[in-house]
Amino acid sequence: MDKKVLLTALMLVIAAGIAFAQSPSGTDFNREGSETWEGDTATSTPAQGGNVTELTISQDVQTRLWQAFYGNLTGEVALKDSAGTSTVYDWGALSFTKAYVFMTRLASVDWTTIQGASVAHIEAEDVALEMDDKTEAVNSTKVDGSAWDNVQYGSQDISVVFGINMDSGSGWRSPLLYDTTNAEIIYAVYVNQSGQAFNSQDADYQIIVPTGNLNRDYYVYAFLE
Repeated sequence: MDKKVLLTALMLVIAAGIAFAQSPSGTDFNREGSETWEGDTATSTPAQGGNVTELTISQDVQTRLWQAFYGNLTGEVALKDSAGTSTVYDWGALSFTKAYVFMTRLASVDWTTIQGASVAHIEAEDVALEMDDKTEAVNSTKVDGSAWDNVQYGSQDISVVFGINMDSGSGWRSPLLYDTTNAEIIYAVYVNQSGQAFNSQDADYQIIVPTGNLNRDYYVYAFLE
């Protein structure tokens, strides 16, 4: 049975001067739990000798090619050393009006060379994940995002070309971005502090990322302003 795992992530961002950060940075997070759906339970139908019965059968199949994440985002402002292990002063919780969560398979991102992902970038992603011939291909999941808000951090003002639009919950929009230096897709989502996830749980974000039928590591970044 195909599967999709849903992971609740509570992210805590602690950085030196994060209120004035010029680019997204890595995060700490707690894995709050996972779940999956194994499919509908089989039901029975009466069978009587001599009868002919027409059955119209339908089935929902759980994908094994995408992973969903949702949860809340909090931040603290602190002055730390270069290793981030010693704190000079901690100002506590950070108030922010604009934020994004980013997920990518890149351990290091060049945030100065990000642009909206093109069709060619997305098709290359499907080939890399061996999803190009699948119903759930990224290229088949994308929608036109040209009317969406730009992704802005520091001096960067990135026009969105395509994204993933989730009708569930608060109707989450996930811009598809591209790191031109490292030639890799970045999956983003606009943070909504009054949002709800697919299950009506309060959530600041909801995002899905492709796995291509393999277990893959995704690195989590965030930007708060």
